[in-house]
Parts: sequence; C-alpha cells; structure tokens
Amino acid sequence: CKRQLTDRGFKKPVRLLHPLGGWTKDDDVPLHVRMQQHQAIMEEGVLDKDSTVLAIFPSPMMYAGPTEVQWHAKARMSTGATFYIVGRDPAGMPHPDPPKRDLYEATHGGKVLGMAPGLQQLEIIPFRVAAYDTKAKGMAFFDPRRKEDFD
Repeated sequence: CKRQLTDRGFKKPVRLLHPLGGWTKDDDVPLHVRMQQHQAIMEEGVLDKDSTVLAIFPSPMMYAGPTEVQWHAKARMSTGATFYIVGRDPAGMPHPDPPKRDLYEATHGGKVLGMAPGLQQLEIIPFRVAAYDTKAKGMAFFDPRRKEDFD
C-alpha cells in the first residue's frame, strides 16, 4: 500500500487505521480485541508503524447498510483521507428470508460509494477478504474457487 502511494508521487503517505470505537452489537468483536489485532499487525511489520496512525473512530455502528457505508467514508474524508478501503460487508445485516445469507453482497459497500454524491475526491479501494487457509495452514486471501479450504 505504501509503495503504491510512493509510486504515485506521494512523498510521505500516512495510513489512518481507524477502527470503530462506539457502540456495537453484543456479538461483535470487542474494541479492545480489535485494537490488540491492529497493534499486532503493526508490531509484526504488516503495517509500518512510522507511517500508520492508529486512532479510534468514536462512532456507533448503526447497522444501516448503504447509508452507513457513506457516513463512514465521508467521516474519514473529513480527516483528510484521499483513499478509503471499503470493508467487505456494509453492516453485516442478515437477509430476513431463508436461506440464511447476508442482505448485501460483500462488494455492495464499494458499489454504493462508487455512485455516492460528494465522494469524487475519495479514491475507493476494494477490500480483499483474508481467511484461514486450512491447506496452507495460515492466513491467505480468500479464493472462491477453493472456498472449502477456508475456515
């Protein structure tokens, strides 16, 4: 990510790692656990500590689907962000009808932001899902052709 930005002419790009810190549902991953995860990826060098700012975004999760996706992006834009990585699922809302599935597809957030007014100066970067690869016995980017190999 940093290399991609320097290749585009940015002298000292800064990454804002901005996890949600407000209210979430009881079954969501608690904030202190998410913060520990973010600290670990910085300590392990996955993200460069010198060019990454870790700060809590104090907004509650409203589980409002496309409206919330736009709120999150516009709020980050107000911090000066010029790039935004869209999460895999806008609010984790289950579909009300069987079979059990999400209301929105995994790429819906990126599609919404691509059409949203007032976001033209924000470059939307799609999120790649990572999961545990049982064959490789480690984390890897999800490959839908081998979905049975991922936990």
